[in-house]
Amino acid sequence: MELYGHLGWSHGGARVITLMGPEGASAVIDRFAGEKGTALLFTGPAQLPHYHVQQDGTLERLIETHGIVILDFEAWTAKKAELGSVIWT
Repeated sequence: MELYGHLGWSHGGARVITLMGPEGASAVIDRFAGEKGTALLFTGPAQLPHYHVQQDGTLERLIETHGIVILDFEAWTAKKAELGSVIWT
């Protein structure tokens, strides 16, 4: 599964990675089901899954382990448009 990520910060200063893929949000959540204790998953209706990283090194490990392609804001916006509404399913 292709995974695309956009990096940011939470209002509390934690690193955040928002994720999307062509198989939809539910497939992304399933892919990360085993990632317990290292990152907190936030998801809900009309929201892409995003993880708040809880431990140093976790973000880098997630990116490497799952082959996440990190996109800047412009590329993220273009990829969202390209993938269309499927990312929300």
